[in-house]
Amino acid sequence: LGGPCAVGLFVRDRTPEGVTDLAGNAAEWLGDDVGGDERLYHPGSWKQPPMASWAKALQIAPPDYRSPDLGFRLIKD
Repeated sequence: LGGPCAVGLFVRDRTPEGVTDLAGNAAEWLGDDVGGDERLYHPGSWKQPPMASWAKALQIAPPDYRSPDLGFRLIKD
């Protein structure tokens, strides 16, 4: 669609627990530290090729890296 979509827009893209939009909306920073000034992020977003949404896909970038398709996921227990 050329940009991020509203959460839950794709009703079939949902886990049995009700978690939505796990891939393809925005790339996400991860909590993992790779050492030094580098951090991991999952590249799956609307701006990347489909294989970037693969669960094991990772990228490394400095913590001040910015991109219009990069964000973070907020969760609530």
